[in-house]
Amino acid sequence: MEDLLKFLKDTQTPFLYHEDINKAFCKDNKNLTKEEVLVRYETNEFTISDLIIVQALAKIVFGTKEMILKVLENLSKEYPDKPILVDSKALKGRLSKLVKSAVMKRFTFHLQSDKRTHSYYCVSPHGYNYIKRIFRFKDKYDEYIAVTPIDEVMKCLAATSVAQEFTTKSSFIDFQIGKNFYIKEKGLFTLYAEVETLVGGEKKHTLIEPLYFKYDKNRISEKELQESLIERMEVISTYFSKRMETNMPTIFFVCENIGGIRRAMALGAEYLASYKNYIYYTTDAVVHNVGIEKSLMRIEEIDKGMPVNFTNNISKPFI
Repeated sequence: MEDLLKFLKDTQTPFLYHEDINKAFCKDNKNLTKEEVLVRYETNEFTISDLIIVQALAKIVFGTKEMILKVLENLSKEYPDKPILVDSKALKGRLSKLVKSAVMKRFTFHLQSDKRTHSYYCVSPHGYNYIKRIFRFKDKYDEYIAVTPIDEVMKCLAATSVAQEFTTKSSFIDFQIGKNFYIKEKGLFTLYAEVETLVGGEKKHTLIEPLYFKYDKNRISEKELQESLIERMEVISTYFSKRMETNMPTIFFVCENIGGIRRAMALGAEYLASYKNYIYYTTDAVVHNVGIEKSLMRIEEIDKGMPVNFTNNISKPFI
């Protein structure tokens, strides 16, 4: 436990929102007409192999180059006869071509701790229409996905990075990013990531829920943040009640850092106390560096709505 706490203190998520984060619309993004994109496709500036990359990105909504590559690697195992690109260096060039062909959009941002440029991608309306027609891609598309606030994008990237860690496990079946979840009288909500595994002959579901406390103060207020956090607790409580009808699910609260974990535990203890044995707390950075098995913490005791002890000496029945 002490080693994990030390690691948490020394490790920071690459997807940490901060007030002076520098998000930029990449200069290579093109705003082409349907006819101009069609000419590029018909003249093989981008091909079926490239559109498989677009489809891989669509599966995770937002993705870094490394995340897109992981999806492609898994697709290549499932469909060894398809022209799927799994070379990292070659992928970088193809992503650039796809951005210039207006079937993807690229954004850049800088971390607070350094000045290196990081990128994430999303599918453009042109790209979605191509994979819908050519591959019969059926997931619903939001044509305004590119204007998602950067603090929300950071949460999406963190959730995806944790969900992808499951793909190396023999129990892994699939994951869904941005799945719609309907609650009667409350409306439609979006789940960040849900992983499906097969353990002991039973299907297990693990919900990846990023619980971040850093936010864009120009976009929402402290009061609105608190209201949204409480609303998410209600969503998760409903998710538990629906999923447990077939099999009790597991929840991963993915936080920015150890301070975020403490605040998340306080929320979990207050609103989800009856499910505490099925809720785990971690950060995406620790999961990536030491693996799922060694990176999770769970509340052991709750006293008057607050966690008084927690442990990482726990079994992992979901992988």
